[in-house]
Amino acid sequence: MLLTDADLKRYAETGVLFPIPVLTVAERRRFRSDVDELEALCGTGAPRTLFGQFHLNFKWAYDLATHPRVLDAVERVIGPVAACASSRERT
Repeated sequence: MLLTDADLKRYAETGVLFPIPVLTVAERRRFRSDVDELEALCGTGAPRTLFGQFHLNFKWAYDLATHPRVLDAVERVIGPVAACASSRERT
């Protein structure tokens, strides 16, 4: 189980649950590399609004948004009905 009852209680009290360690070191490196590559192509000065809806435009972002351990953690917090409504880069 990724999340404990104490984690869920903290979420219920604060509305925040971060970080949730769901990715392996190799997965984190892969996704970080993908983000770095995108920033290198677009430049770090590109407006962040340019990068809305990552999961619809980049396979790696879709893979992250639909990663089984990510979805397991989300399901544990908000229940089995979950959808990715939006995604964007946060650095």
